[in-house]
Amino acid sequence: MTLSVLVVDDDLEVLDLLKKVFEREHYLVDTAMDGSAMDRHLAARTYDVVLLDVMLPGRDGLQLCKEVRARNPEVAILMISAKGDDVDRIVGLEIGADDYLPKPFNSRELLARIKAVMRRKGGSTETKTTKDDQALITFGDYTIRTAEMVVVRTKGGAAIELTSGEYSLLLALAQRMGRPVDRDTLLNITQGRDAMPYDRSIDVMIGRLRQKLEKDARKPELIKTVRNQGYVLFPVKGKVD
Repeated sequence: MTLSVLVVDDDLEVLDLLKKVFEREHYLVDTAMDGSAMDRHLAARTYDVVLLDVMLPGRDGLQLCKEVRARNPEVAILMISAKGDDVDRIVGLEIGADDYLPKPFNSRELLARIKAVMRRKGGSTETKTTKDDQALITFGDYTIRTAEMVVVRTKGGAAIELTSGEYSLLLALAQRMGRPVDRDTLLNITQGRDAMPYDRSIDVMIGRLRQKLEKDARKPELIKTVRNQGYVLFPVKGKVD
């Protein structure tokens, strides 16, 4: 299934760039600017991949690498650094990093290295399932069967006819259940591009999903609009757990 990635870097531009790169691959991605923020994310969920910058405020990336590896022996850890220092690279690999990539790097190379690490670990970037990303995602009266890429009624199993774009959009919301997702992020995930001025494509698809999933599309209970934030999918009609 979709990989979950935690990126730890104190450069906001790098975080924004990597978030877009990973979301275009349909990866679930969280970001942190230091070790404290990383700790909060790791306490909340399990990740498949942790991407660590070496030069961080407070605890540096090498120290964080040791801590992440001690916490989860199975997680894939990749170090990134602008220093290009062989000592850091060697130390990083010795203390538990799976790979090391100097800045600046090509996003395609980064993705290729992540996939290679996952293959070595016996995981898959297409089929891996984590505790937070199960093969079945249930919301309202529906279940998403991610392995089959279909949406069915939980009772009876009747399939809901969705286009590939509608399915991708619904899955993106379901994987972030209860959290507002902005239009730009949804557009990047579903279509791999940034929004153009007055781009309404996401709103149009949301409207179609509501027609197919809501009892009354004019009064949605599952897919709600959050002003100035985007859209949110509720696990239960009108209610977040």
